[in-house]
Amino acid sequence: MKVAMHCDGCARKVRTTLSNMAGVEELRVVYSEQKVIVKGAIDPNKVLQKVSKAGKAVQILEITAEPP
Repeated sequence: MKVAMHCDGCARKVRTTLSNMAGVEELRVVYSEQKVIVKGAIDPNKVLQKVSKAGKAVQILEITAEPP
């Protein structure tokens, strides 16, 4: 996802918001690229809503699903 992050505090807020979501197995926040990578058994729309509710503009760039 592309997430509007302007400082380390923004990145920390996004990381905290998403790390508490059920189903998140791996989370990587790349502040310098305004990119967040989330892996796990989660609904991408719920991730989008959660980040939006945290006050950040967000855009899904790519969704990949691994076969079961």
